Amino acid sequence: MVVLIKQDVVLNVSSSLNGYFDPELDLFRNSLNLDRVHQLRINSDIILTSSKHVRLNDPLFKASARDFTARIVIVDPQAETPPASKVFKTCGKVTVAVSKQAPQSRLDKLMDSCDVEILPFGDLTVNLEGLLLDLAKRGKNRVLVEACAQLSSRLLNKKLVDELFHAVFPTIISTGYPVFADIEDAVGFELRGITQFGDILVNHYHVKP
Repeated sequence: MVVLIKQDVVLNVSSSLNGYFDPELDLFRNSLNLDRVHQLRINSDIILTSSKHVRLNDPLFKASARDFTARIVIVDPQAETPPASKVFKTCGKVTVAVSKQAPQSRLDKLMDSCDVEILPFGDLTVNLEGLLLDLAKRGKNRVLVEACAQLSSRLLNKKLVDELFHAVFPTIISTGYPVFADIEDAVGFELRGITQFGDILVNHYHVKP
């Protein structure tokens, strides 16, 4: 008998009107939008992020609630996440998903310095399907993605995303970095809701089958 595992993968991104994000701009630190993101985190079993996102932004990920229990999972093929990153100091045990090519010296440094679980998935890069299946088998079925453009786009290309929350800020910028990159095929969405915080629009989509 085949057992089907239902898992919801929710991608959350914030960007300017032209699709860029710059963590140095105060505009993106809107308190109402941050409260929205915190609520998504509270309702999640897993926060899936990338080493690049951690290196660029050094996020805390800590939601403003005592019942925040989501496990942080960092997709990091080469074990490049700095052990001094805030995520290792504020979020309890962190899972780092690596490839078989990750240098053992970096793995040793992470394990010696941080409370981490190392999960090897894939040869040259992290096998996302295998990682998500492993998490689902552990009962981690609500996955929130807060990551770099490359990981977000890989998940979309592999049709592993179910929902998208896109906060659009009223600006066009030339700094920062794009929130999507290297999309291979068009991805269709169904609009399920719009929330407005002043001039900020948060569009909630479901991915079309």
